[in-house]
Amino acid sequence: MQFINYFNQDAYTNIAMDAWLLKNLKPKKPVFALWQNKKSSDYW
Repeated sequence: MQFINYFNQDAYTNIAMDAWLLKNLKPKKPVFALWQNKKSSDYW
């Protein structure tokens, strides 16, 4: 599984943020699939 690198933080922080997004946004499709291979600059 590919995780998003937010602001070049460590993997554990990224996993925590991904889990928070999945919990709070409740996406119909997996966030990982939607954001795969995207840079953080595309969203911030």
